Amino acid sequence: MAHTWLNFKATHSFTNSVAIRWQVVNTGWAARIAKCLRGGFEHSGTEIWEHTLYKGKHWVECFAVDLKHGVSLGRSGRFYVNIS
Repeated sequence: MAHTWLNFKATHSFTNSVAIRWQVVNTGWAARIAKCLRGGFEHSGTEIWEHTLYKGKHWVECFAVDLKHGVSLGRSGRFYVNIS
């Protein structure tokens, strides 16, 4: 459904030196025309809100990163969202 908000939450049992990073990917013609194709990492903590502005197949993936050692500790796998 276009023009609504989705909330994604990550739960984990890691220590305080772990950060949660979100990769949010927009695809499709509408996002391209609006110059809003995405794929970078967001630093929003354990929760992220995303607006469903663009039709197409999009996804969100969560990563747990050990800030002290600079390594990835885990990832959620992709959560696909199809906007029509």
